[in-house]
Formats: sequence, structure tokens, C-alpha cells
Amino acid sequence: MSVLVLGGAGYIGSHAVDQLISRGYDVVVVDNLGTGHRAAVNKDARFYEGDIRDKPFLDQVFTTWSTENTELPRVIYNIVWGWYFIESLMSALFSFCL
Repeated sequence: MSVLVLGGAGYIGSHAVDQLISRGYDVVVVDNLGTGHRAAVNKDARFYEGDIRDKPFLDQVFTTWSTENTELPRVIYNIVWGWYFIESLMSALFSFCL
């Protein structure tokens, strides 16, 4: 089964990728390397550097994926937005307390 991991080059994402690959999943990582590192991505994962907010980039990822594979990902792990949510929540709480 194919799995797409958004934010798979960061600390949490790279460990998730390692676990998925160790369990036999076909993993594709999309990361803009804003806080992640290319070296952190498992060598057995396919890696695309780009921003998930860039629609033409994501179209290219899925086009490439669909020509290389018979199936699109059945699971998408979104590590990215969890961090932004926590960061914005902490900012809001901090502002509220001032």
C-alpha cells in the first residue's frame, strides 16, 4: 500500500517514515525543508521537495506518482499542519495572557 507523508523530513515525520518503511509500505515524502532535512529522509522513500500549498507542485507529484504506480496513496499522513496548529494556538494563548 502507498502512503504519502507530508512533512516527512522533520524529526517526527522522518521517524514515521522509517516505521512505515520497516512495515513494508511504499512511502513518498513531500517536504519543503523549511524545518526538515533531506538527510533525515529514509533512502527507501521517494522524496519530492516542495510546498504543499503549491498546487502545480502537488499536481506534478501526483502525476509522477500515477505514472510510476498503479495506485495513488491510500493513506496521507499530514505532519505539517499539526505543528502549525500548535504554534498558532500557543501564539493565541500567549497574546490572550498579556
